[in-house]
Amino acid sequence: MFISYVRRTSAGHAEALYQLAEQLAQAAAERWSRMFGSAHPDTLWAMGNLAESRRAQGDLDRAADLLEDVMEGRLRVLGGSHPDTLWAVTTLADVRRAQGDTASAEELTARATAMRRNGY
Repeated sequence: MFISYVRRTSAGHAEALYQLAEQLAQAAAERWSRMFGSAHPDTLWAMGNLAESRRAQGDLDRAADLLEDVMEGRLRVLGGSHPDTLWAVTTLADVRRAQGDTASAEELTARATAMRRNGY
């Protein structure tokens, strides 16, 4: 929701808001991790928000690294049929595509399609 608001503002103002969003998302992810551990669904949710913030700023490498962790954590904790896991897989596919890694993006997209068929 915050990212949607930022997209409607001026470029200079938007950059400052994106930076603020990343700082807030980083603080939230760290707080959840301290309180509940790195594998807790709420921590993984906060990490996903941080990845989205980085993606919105064009920091695709850091977003992809974090999304890999989120995807793996959600697979372990929530399983392959959970909507949050599917979100992580499809979002990582989008980031890989934006990075120009079409082979990885296609593999992840195929994985997401199989997940949908098998219970989502």
